[in-house]
Amino acid sequence: MTGDRQGNLKNDEAERMFEAVFKENFKNLYAFAYTIVKDDSTAKEIVQQSFTNLWQKREKLQSTESLIRYLYKSVYHTGLNHLKHLKVKAVYKQRYLQNSERLTTASERLQQKEVEQKIAEVYNELPEKSRLIFQLSRYEGLKYAEIARRLHVSEKAVEKHITKVLKIFRQELKDYLPFIFILWIIQ
Repeated sequence: MTGDRQGNLKNDEAERMFEAVFKENFKNLYAFAYTIVKDDSTAKEIVQQSFTNLWQKREKLQSTESLIRYLYKSVYHTGLNHLKHLKVKAVYKQRYLQNSERLTTASERLQQKEVEQKIAEVYNELPEKSRLIFQLSRYEGLKYAEIARRLHVSEKAVEKHITKVLKIFRQELKDYLPFIFILWIIQ
């Protein structure tokens, strides 16, 4: 026999032995992996990876018993490594969420302060009568008729002042409207 032919026979024999070990042990190895990781697809992946590793190291292992021992050890260690990896991911995810929450809260407070300052600026620049009517309507909750009686003006005049003020606010605060809307919803 030539060297090539002997190599093929060894490969054929290794393939048959590998296939037999696979068929006889896959279910038990899967069950073992599942007890470690508690996830169907992960357990299958771990067993498949263990068999792949076995195939790559097939020349170093001599007996069927050493193959099976190798597979169980491989499944065990790969499963534990998977669990460690999940824990590390969970820790980093938790840290990320905590940090982003702090940043978001700080950012929102900064934006809220900026919006409040801009509203105060716009409010203080309103004409005196419009500012008074707006204050009575929005901050004191009076109806247009009550404001009209109190200030001795028509309801139509009150309505025009409110419309004018709201238009000014919309124009001056257009860049802040999405944030104002969010603040309005969450408060």
